[in-house]
Amino acid sequence: MEETKQIDGHFIKSGFGSEVYATNSLLHVYATSGSIESARLLFDKVLERDIVSWNSMIDGYTSVIQGVKPNNVALASTLSACSYLGALDQGRWIHAYIDRLGLEIDPILGCVPVDMYAKCGDMEEAIEVFKKVKKIQVSLWTALISGFVIHGRGREALDWFENMQMVGESIQTMSLLLQF
Repeated sequence: MEETKQIDGHFIKSGFGSEVYATNSLLHVYATSGSIESARLLFDKVLERDIVSWNSMIDGYTSVIQGVKPNNVALASTLSACSYLGALDQGRWIHAYIDRLGLEIDPILGCVPVDMYAKCGDMEEAIEVFKKVKKIQVSLWTALISGFVIHGRGREALDWFENMQMVGESIQTMSLLLQF
């Protein structure tokens, strides 16, 4: 690592500090050799960040967190991002990962997969996940019903709304309308 720091100093003294290829090479060495702090300092100084710069940082952070399992909040946030991006395949992979980990499905981790499948248009899978949740809350109903509405399946949305009312769940119409 000492040699890398000497090269870094030489780059700066020689005027190569702003050269994107040289900087990316140095950034990659820092990031992949476990010196993520030095990589971050260099990354923050880089004026022209390109895909190589970003990938080096991602690789570096990935190597730092290997072996660390994400918690419910991290997984819910990632699934939520998939739903907004329409990234159904990635969302399916994360959902399968949650199943493999055997995590306890809390109200948030129960709702987010339903929301993701619904927003991505896989209503059948959204229904399957919905049926597996032990404690169904209003947010879960709203995610499912919203999915039907978003995809122009108004009759089914009304049917599920009626189902919700039949099981005694109360929802203010305004909170449902605010989802749209």
